[in-house]
Amino acid sequence: MAEMKRKVITLKNHAVFPYCLPYIVVPAHMIGMKFGGLGCWTAMIIGFVLIPILDHFVGLDFANPASKEDERELSNRKAFRYITWVWVPFQLLFLIRATHMFMTRPMTMFEMFGMVVCTGLGSGALGINVAHELIHKSSYFEQLLGRFLLVQTCYGHFYVEHLQGHHKRVSTRDDPATARLGENFYAFWLRSVYGSFVSACHLEAARLRQAGLSAWSIHNEVIKVHTCSAILAGLFYWRHGPWGLAFFLMQSVVGFTFLELVNYIEHYGLERAIDAKTGQPVRVTPMHSWNTGYRISNYLLFKLQRHSDHHANAGRRYQILRSFENSPQLPQGYPAMLLVCVVPPLWYWLMDQRVLDYRRKTAEYARQGIDMFPEMNSAEVAPAR
Repeated sequence: MAEMKRKVITLKNHAVFPYCLPYIVVPAHMIGMKFGGLGCWTAMIIGFVLIPILDHFVGLDFANPASKEDERELSNRKAFRYITWVWVPFQLLFLIRATHMFMTRPMTMFEMFGMVVCTGLGSGALGINVAHELIHKSSYFEQLLGRFLLVQTCYGHFYVEHLQGHHKRVSTRDDPATARLGENFYAFWLRSVYGSFVSACHLEAARLRQAGLSAWSIHNEVIKVHTCSAILAGLFYWRHGPWGLAFFLMQSVVGFTFLELVNYIEHYGLERAIDAKTGQPVRVTPMHSWNTGYRISNYLLFKLQRHSDHHANAGRRYQILRSFENSPQLPQGYPAMLLVCVVPPLWYWLMDQRVLDYRRKTAEYARQGIDMFPEMNSAEVAPAR
């Protein structure tokens, strides 16, 4: 990776409007659908062709907040929050409109497939990503918004498993959402979709038992969110009949498949060592998530690609997530890497050696007793290279 000049985010140079990029993708897709044909694939073309091209030409951004004071100020700016809040009704309106067009316009199979995939892209790759940002916040209002987004893809149990399971077990064999070295995406999808649901059910049952309540009660979060999804599905059936229900369910599967694509690349092959004294995995650090500094895809995904800092500080708001010099780096942005991971031989060729090289690097730092991430405790965080 090319050397980067040291940069910092200041209160003057960190604007909110670039993070409105998702709000351009969806209307562009709605316009494309009116023309039919390839227009029904507009969102996919933007997300997986145009965005990687822009990433290539616009380049990398490893800037971090200039100081702890600037971090606090940026974190408290309401405009950054409003962008994620507004997505909730925006996505619901998009889903309703897309379903209406699917049901009322004559379409070829190519166009119908494009409608389903691109609607799932909006509710999954974009919507679940916003939900992920919201459910991590301490505000009940934001958590509620995040859960409502998850209801629209029938994946509400993610709220339980991600917070109580994934963040505690990430980069271990016990985590269904961590891809293992040599595991292809399709095997991972089956393991993660099934394992995450089962994990959420067990975690919620354990929580309720500890509170002296039955797992089969109105207090069970897994039951509540999936009941809401069933009600929403019923509304689509009532309004549009069996095909309306089918469209809702198909876009849901596509939506959570995009989530699992992202899960696959975020921790692929990264493992937490076992502490010899406790027999437990060592604490999570920035070495346990794959990152990328491509500017445009970071705007599109609300800096999800600065994933190491998210796992090190789960409550941190997206606008102040940091890059770390020694965190593992992907060769391209997440959108381009999602295309690669659906072709297992290409993915292995691109990533397996990187995983092994990074393991050797961390082992050498540990052997020498060198702290890989001194920035974690410094007042001013150095930008990654």
